[in-house]
Amino acid sequence: MLGRLDAYDGPEPFGSVTAAQLLRVQPRTVTSWATSRQLSGLLLARSIGWQFTKADLGKFLERRYYTALR
Repeated sequence: MLGRLDAYDGPEPFGSVTAAQLLRVQPRTVTSWATSRQLSGLLLARSIGWQFTKADLGKFLERRYYTALR
């Protein structure tokens, strides 16, 4: 999943639709994570919505990544 994020070379910041495509979830899920402060982002206005950067998504994924114990 981090590889897909690293490969993204589109404009930043991007909206919840693009973030959802990169994370392979629904835009509503991304918005829910941002609203509950699990995912960092900037809410510009209700009409514009949430805006995110690759760094925001990267930090979110790192916090949610667990390694298997041997």
